[in-house]
Amino acid sequence: MHELTKEDKATRDELVERLDTITNKITTQTEAADEKITELNESIQEYNDTLKEVDRFADEVLKRIGDYFGTKSEGWKEEKGDAYDEWISAWSNINLSPMDLIEEVALDDMEHSKELAELPETPES
Repeated sequence: MHELTKEDKATRDELVERLDTITNKITTQTEAADEKITELNESIQEYNDTLKEVDRFADEVLKRIGDYFGTKSEGWKEEKGDAYDEWISAWSNINLSPMDLIEEVALDDMEHSKELAELPETPES
């Protein structure tokens, strides 16, 4: 064989066209997904900001519990101290880890159709 046949060229061109069409479809879908990811990240950020408020609230509650506990007699503390320790522990150990933001869609290089289209049709001299 000294060059691609007409059939080879037609097959190559059809494959290049299909790859280009699918690449455009993927690009459009990726852009739509990235828009949704942006919206999702905004909600995640709002959630994380609210977690900061929860943290401040928990700190305030813990301070009030501690202040109240500090005013009580030793007898009262002996009677109810364990329950208060557990209550304080529960409020102190609330999981307020923020959610991670979502990365945009990362696509691999989609230059395959270009590479296929640029392959030589004949041996190069």
